[in-house]
Amino acid sequence: MTKKNKEKDDTEFLLGWVDKGSVLAKQEKHKEAIVCFDTAIKIDPEDSQVFFCKGNSLKKLGRNKEAEQCFDKAEELEKLEETEETENE
Repeated sequence: MTKKNKEKDDTEFLLGWVDKGSVLAKQEKHKEAIVCFDTAIKIDPEDSQVFFCKGNSLKKLGRNKEAEQCFDKAEELEKLEETEETENE
């Protein structure tokens, strides 16, 4: 498998894990959702949206400290994305 094909596969897997986690979260199955979000984070540890989703599920479980860490990470990644976009203009 070429590097380009692997990256495409990883992206497709990432979206699948995020989608699965989101569905589980909507079903109030937050523990299972967190497992999916953790898998997505392993694929792309710089995706701010995944950290936000994981934070929401953690918050629903009353794991507020961990949730805040995820929200902080999501915010940090969003700022980095904005900085990179500004630099590329």
